[in-house]
Amino acid sequence: MADQDPERVTHLAWAAIRAGDSAAAARLTTSLGGAADPYLRAATALATGDPTAFELFEAAYVREPNGPPNLVATELLARAGAATAVARRLVERPDGKGREGAGTLQTHLHYAGCFADAAAVGEVVYAANPPSRAQTAFEVACSWAKAGNTDVAATWLEKAADAGFRAASVVDGDPDLATVRADPRWPLLRARLV
Repeated sequence: MADQDPERVTHLAWAAIRAGDSAAAARLTTSLGGAADPYLRAATALATGDPTAFELFEAAYVREPNGPPNLVATELLARAGAATAVARRLVERPDGKGREGAGTLQTHLHYAGCFADAAAVGEVVYAANPPSRAQTAFEVACSWAKAGNTDVAATWLEKAADAGFRAASVVDGDPDLATVRADPRWPLLRARLV
């Protein structure tokens, strides 16, 4: 492996994780040595049951808060039921350096279609007083709506309004919130967003 292109090896390692071949992922990631992407190291650790996986994810999100280069690690965190635990580790850091990464995790979970996980992580982010509580509450509402929980989504839109979210026109056209707009409470809720 040492004579192979590191980008190709990295691509193969991500593909192995996506395919559920943790042994191949571990072999490929190890062959990269210190050149391995921090998210690849963390995802490989989680896939192989390495107890340092959460610590590695925390370090990766602190070092590179924009998140991994693809959604494989995000999907793996959701499948493993570990996304909320990683988010808690990030927002509970005393130095505050994990909050941006936790917000990124929330967004990436939503993009990956892991809506309930995105909502749960968003709730953790919201509880940690993010820079824009209104935007975070809105995003949590979108994720709960996509997860099929209209009641909870409506509650989070109310929280968004309480925090100052005033963008009814955005909500009017957001496809994530179609179920909320179909709810009988919608006219009253929309009035709070103007």
